Amino acid sequence: MAMSESACNYLPIDGSDHETPRQPKSCTPFAKPFGFIFILVQIVELSIILVLTMSLHHAWQDIPPHPYLPLHDYAKTVNFDVIFHAEDIDARIYNHTFWRSFIPASGGIVSIPSTSTIVPDQATMPSPLDSSHLLYQVSVFHSLHCLEAVKWAITGEGDKYNIPDLRTVHAPHCIDWIRQELMCNADLTLNTMYQEMTVPHQCRDFDRILEWTKKNSFNGSLDSIGFHNSHN
Repeated sequence: MAMSESACNYLPIDGSDHETPRQPKSCTPFAKPFGFIFILVQIVELSIILVLTMSLHHAWQDIPPHPYLPLHDYAKTVNFDVIFHAEDIDARIYNHTFWRSFIPASGGIVSIPSTSTIVPDQATMPSPLDSSHLLYQVSVFHSLHCLEAVKWAITGEGDKYNIPDLRTVHAPHCIDWIRQELMCNADLTLNTMYQEMTVPHQCRDFDRILEWTKKNSFNGSLDSIGFHNSHN
């Protein structure tokens, strides 16, 4: 674009104080206004990106109405509560009510619409209550059920549940399942050498996972699908 000489600044070339048109110092008309507008646009764009990012973050943290929930995004810092005293062991290990507080009545079996994005590409059992839904079990609840089965076998508590081959088949299967899940979800926290002292662990938010599982639980008879999970 053609530019008038009046829009330029000039430097003297002979040491005098007056300006001559033979050595331009700068020739940037409207530089300040355009520079200010450019910076203002950048600030507005960054503000919009920040607002959208925060909105998406809050949306991910809320439980959506859709049955699918990105459970892997649920995380929290947890200090493990280590027990040694007999009264604590009795209250936690042998207390049936305590175990029922974190294992849903469905044993963690959920009913998910077959059209949901959470449905993996693997065959599973259709819900006997709704043919448009498929049944799955959230893995952590299978492991907790297995751990409880091992407890039943050790304490003799399982005798009243009439579980076939509890000690010879079911409990050994469960021990090996728990081994694999521990290796799969290896916790890399560096614990102290003093067992009574724990350090923070980066965990999944179990309370929210439990809430989602209960919300989407299969409410039919567990016997009808061949699953045993004592919740009496």
